[in-house]
Amino acid sequence: MENEVLNDEQSNPKISEKKKVKKALLHLLIKLTVVALIIWLALVFIFGIFRLNGNNMYPALRDGDLCVTYKLGEYHSSDVVAYEIGNQIRFGRILARPGDTVDGNEQGILINGSHPSEEIFYPTQILDTDFTLPYTLGEGEFVVLNDYRSDLSDSRTNGVVTKDALKGKVIFIFRRRGF
Repeated sequence: MENEVLNDEQSNPKISEKKKVKKALLHLLIKLTVVALIIWLALVFIFGIFRLNGNNMYPALRDGDLCVTYKLGEYHSSDVVAYEIGNQIRFGRILARPGDTVDGNEQGILINGSHPSEEIFYPTQILDTDFTLPYTLGEGEFVVLNDYRSDLSDSRTNGVVTKDALKGKVIFIFRRRGF
């Protein structure tokens, strides 16, 4: 039987070439599938890509910016993060972490008894929140505020953001204009 196959390939080189091409295409398809699977896994479990709608993080982020987030690792104060509230992806800056005590006075928000050192251009208003001030954050709770502090759709009106709602720390910004 092997002799017949060899004789067919020897007698008709076109059949041999077709088999080689099919084998090469199959290998290419397998490689592309593996690469696509790796990219998909990375985007689901390690990175995220989100588009900012609105100017709630102006001047750090602007309307239309594409942001790449990193989902692994620790979150620190002043990290810009993507988080989900009400099936909507929002962006904000972490102001307080688990174990911190949040309070407020006429001058703004206090974290552990002092004003946070931020380069925010807009005054911070204290509002009635879902949590009573002073409030000590529990495990997996964060206070996230917008850089454009006049936009109140952050922890001042939505309450604390849980670690499960965080979609990652912004590590790269692609300024998208005119699309």
